[in-house]
Amino acid sequence: MRNFTITDKQICSIHNAMCQMHLLNDTLNDMFKPDSVLLQRFNDAFNKLKPVRDELMKLKDDHDDRIREQAAAYAKKFGFSRTIWSIYDIDFLINTSNVPPGSKIVSEYSDVSVTVEGYDGNVTWLDLWIAVEELANKTVWDESGRIGFGDHVFIEKFVPSGKNNNTYTVWLGS
Repeated sequence: MRNFTITDKQICSIHNAMCQMHLLNDTLNDMFKPDSVLLQRFNDAFNKLKPVRDELMKLKDDHDDRIREQAAAYAKKFGFSRTIWSIYDIDFLINTSNVPPGSKIVSEYSDVSVTVEGYDGNVTWLDLWIAVEELANKTVWDESGRIGFGDHVFIEKFVPSGKNNNTYTVWLGS
């Protein structure tokens, strides 16, 4: 039983730190001989954290499942068929994003853009998803017969374009 509260953003931050620990563990195991005292001490400490890592992973999985269920419900309600929501460090899709109204949304996989207006001076994460769906629908088919995004349908993040302050590039993964 937990006796603490943890936010969604904290879960994601901790998960990212745990991924870095795993990377460090792999790197050290590649660098040192198995009988190295330093490696043995690190592995002992790393293994002692396993119950904590497991509990944090359960929290992260529960959070991700909640966001996936929410995203699936919105996808069904709005008829989204081209893209899949894959940003898990937000609480709810109806929360305000950091993208200002009137911004253009572009993709590295397309030459078209769409403008996201939002509502009442705010752009929600759902507004951004609607814009990406519109972007996907405007994208032409490529020579292989796939939509211009190809297999890249998972919305991973929105990054300000270095070229223009009111343009954001959506990162799509496969």
